[in-house]
Amino acid sequence: MPKLSVIIPTYQRRDSLQNCLNALERQSLDPARFEVIVVIDGSNDGTTELLVKFRTRISLSHIWQENQGQAAARNHGASKARGDYLVILDDDVVADPALLEEHLKLQIALGGVVGIGNILYEPNDDDWYIGAYAKNWNLHFENLAERQPDWQDLYSGNMSIPRERFNDIGGFSTEHAIAHDAELGCRLQLARAEFAYAPAARVRHRNNKTRAKLIRETEARGAVSYRLSRKFGAVLSDLSASYQQIGPLPLLFFHVAHKTGISGRVLGRLRLALTDGQRTSWQKKVQQYVFWSGLRRAANDDDNYFWRSFTRGVPILAYHAFTRNRNHASRFIVSSDDFETQMQYLLDRGYSVISVAQFLALRRDGKLPTPDTVVVTVDDGYADFAEIAWPVMQEKRFNGTVFVVTERAGSKNTWDTSGELCDRELLSWEQLNQLASAGVEIGAHTRTHPTLVESSKDQLSQEVHGAKEDIEKHLGRSPDTFAFPFGEYNSEVLSMVSETGYEAACTVNPGMNTPDIEDMKLRRIEIFGTDSAWRFRLKVRFGARRPKLLQLIQGL
Repeated sequence: MPKLSVIIPTYQRRDSLQNCLNALERQSLDPARFEVIVVIDGSNDGTTELLVKFRTRISLSHIWQENQGQAAARNHGASKARGDYLVILDDDVVADPALLEEHLKLQIALGGVVGIGNILYEPNDDDWYIGAYAKNWNLHFENLAERQPDWQDLYSGNMSIPRERFNDIGGFSTEHAIAHDAELGCRLQLARAEFAYAPAARVRHRNNKTRAKLIRETEARGAVSYRLSRKFGAVLSDLSASYQQIGPLPLLFFHVAHKTGISGRVLGRLRLALTDGQRTSWQKKVQQYVFWSGLRRAANDDDNYFWRSFTRGVPILAYHAFTRNRNHASRFIVSSDDFETQMQYLLDRGYSVISVAQFLALRRDGKLPTPDTVVVTVDDGYADFAEIAWPVMQEKRFNGTVFVVTERAGSKNTWDTSGELCDRELLSWEQLNQLASAGVEIGAHTRTHPTLVESSKDQLSQEVHGAKEDIEKHLGRSPDTFAFPFGEYNSEVLSMVSETGYEAACTVNPGMNTPDIEDMKLRRIEIFGTDSAWRFRLKVRFGARRPKLLQLIQGL
């Protein structure tokens, strides 16, 4: 029995297929250890006649089916495979002699992984765009050796996978003509499959596409990525991380190009007087623009607020204490008049004001909050929240989260030995029960408000576990959210919070919460009693007191 089954779907590429098979004839791996299955996807160009007459020392078989697309053809071939591992190739690649040996070594050494092979792109003309595309493509695979690959790196033109895992995951989806390999990668990653790169498992791909076709495919891949993001929450997060890595100037270029209606095809036709390196950089920017334009167009056709929510994110506001006397307002104490003005502003502008738990519920469902969503949180749990802030929020049908220092409930702030919050009265358990019954989310802020990064492991457990137990005991419900005292945390603190069963934790790192921000590191922007009305609006709009260029552009 062969160890490897090589699956090659083909459609109207008789000559390319012959070159592909000739290369497999020259493999260093013993022919007894692999088989080749060609799936003819409705070709009428003489491919069947070629395979019938093809003389070879390898085990070669072919299957004919009505034209159904690459995904269906690959699945058909896999259903006939006998090997322990599948190697899936395109019909227009030429394999290096070590290709199959390297894939098999990878699978045996790592106990069965999703193997990502090396695809060397070779341009076949002097078109500047195709040449730069090839350079960027090849650079991607060079860089892949320096990092852990994931679903976004999976290309079905050269990959390997245990046959049982492929069958268990359901093979390729036939829903998407383009990017069905990315869709498979998503499901594999969600199933906790391990991805590994095999740089020596190399094929050479001779370009047979025009510049216009490359641009159309990139645009289509963006549209498919949007649809995948609606299906898989992990895709939404990964796409967001990629978008957030775009620098301010390219992002400004994307925005201007979109607003002026410039298409990727027009940008790709520009003959710029640039050096080779500059052309490569320009092609990458054009390709990025085309990808995100495809995604944005698909999103706007389906959901009129997705793009704004995806790019802007959600601000989580952090308050502490409140006072009715404007003269007593300070950094951590907001006057009742200012708080009323701030909440009225949110109401007048149509903002949806929710709790952290409500925000998390949307995330768990893979949904984006509307672009006019704000989360309100209050740290420490001072008694003035119930007296001053909550009535204002309740009147406007707003919700929010109060993070309480559980061992000090009904007492005073004893962790500050001086300053404006020292000895300030805290909410009692009776008051917290009333607030919880009214819909306020009660989260944990430790038992005594220590600096967790300076605590021993036992102290850390007492503060994190203990706070959860206290809330369960007094309120009859388990808190899902946590806020780090003083905003300080490290890997040990994060692990303890996660292991305790909290679903999310709030920092005081400023910024907006786009889908790529981890639940355990939610950003918050502190609202001070010294903030002017304009400063408050800037914080809500941009997640910052003084927005930088990137934040301003993302907010456009």
